[in-house]
Amino acid sequence: MIDLKRVLVQNSKDVLQTYLFRFREKKGYASLGEDSPKIFQSVDYVLLKLVLEGDKEEGKQKLYDLIDSGVECFPEAEKLLVEKQRYYVLSRLYQSRGLSERVLETWSKMIDGTWPDEEFKNGEERMRDYLIKSRDAELVFRFGVWLTKRNPEAGVQVTDSYLFYILSADVDG
Repeated sequence: MIDLKRVLVQNSKDVLQTYLFRFREKKGYASLGEDSPKIFQSVDYVLLKLVLEGDKEEGKQKLYDLIDSGVECFPEAEKLLVEKQRYYVLSRLYQSRGLSERVLETWSKMIDGTWPDEEFKNGEERMRDYLIKSRDAELVFRFGVWLTKRNPEAGVQVTDSYLFYILSADVDG
């Protein structure tokens, strides 16, 4: 009897999840009216909870797709991901919103072990690559120094790249 209940509950969650993912495809339709932002905020929050409650490995790609597509419940998603200790996904949430400083802060916590997350691989290299692409002097300096203390070679690569960017901007400018 208990197994039947568990199976029925899981099947209900799966059906709801499928329905909500399909419903998200209606984002931007005028027919949803002025309550559309509130509706999608609720849809995204319920979907996020359902995916996080499911099997971690099985739901990983669904979670990435949901977060990368932009969720309408940003503060709630942020809180939920921290509670569930899904820090790498939290960094993806920040990336989806262009919040570079928060991405780098999250990565630094994962790299130094404050926020362990096995989904986050090659952290120092990722940070190096991210900083090399960045043109925000304050972030490059702050996290470049931090990275140099942990991995001098990666830190020097960031510094060299940024100096090259500045020098070429001066020549072109």
